[in-house]
Amino acid sequence: MGLQRYLTHPDEIPPTGAFTSFSDPDELTEHWDELSRRKMLRSICGGSPFPRKVMLEVMPPGRGQAHWDEEAIRQSLSEWEEVSRRFPLRWLRILKLEAEENDKGFTAQEANAVSQQLTRSGLSPTHLGDILRRGEDVVVLVDERVESEVASALASNGLESREAKGFHPEAYAEATRLTVGSPRLDSVVSRAYRIGRAEAKKAVVRGFVAVNMRLARGASRPVAAGDVVHHLLKGAFRIDELKASRKQGRHNLICRIASDVRLQMRG
Repeated sequence: MGLQRYLTHPDEIPPTGAFTSFSDPDELTEHWDELSRRKMLRSICGGSPFPRKVMLEVMPPGRGQAHWDEEAIRQSLSEWEEVSRRFPLRWLRILKLEAEENDKGFTAQEANAVSQQLTRSGLSPTHLGDILRRGEDVVVLVDERVESEVASALASNGLESREAKGFHPEAYAEATRLTVGSPRLDSVVSRAYRIGRAEAKKAVVRGFVAVNMRLARGASRPVAAGDVVHHLLKGAFRIDELKASRKQGRHNLICRIASDVRLQMRG
């Protein structure tokens, strides 16, 4: 939505650049080639090591970076902590308005309902990045330019927010070691989410899997260290290390899998 506006009306972008709202892999895939061709992209940030939505810093046509290949995208996503400081992002901790002080946490069922409640309140999916859950704690990434709208949607559902001071999103991920027969995308998705290889391949082919925030419909494409792999229905994980095993035909991976609540909202 926000990205489409800038592509349709690039004259709205000031010389110093502008930030889009949160965009998901569907929208980025649709517009990435045009952004690259028109040299409008300056930087990208998701606010965590394994974003499922990102915000872009766009420039007037011809004033952005000329080349964004896979390695450039990996590098940008890996520098999220530094880059995010100049993006309008804020992590908020969600609390229950009327609950007792010792009962402001969420059960798994309540946490899963948060995104649905916000959707029914009319909150645009472009205002929120991730919703992360660990134990009874729920934290959301918001576009701080529309924080008042987020607060209103929360309040209408008996919720409130506080700045998540000292919050580190990497704490909401579990480091996991995997062994795969091949570094193919469908093989890695199958092992990471403990689903059948055929199911993983079908998910890729049907456009339910993104690599580095763009849909990847080639099940046989290899993954690499630094890739952020995003299953639209199951969450995201980042590959920290990928090496061939001493055993022929085997590969060892170290990845971080986000333990989170999936937003049931599409941009």
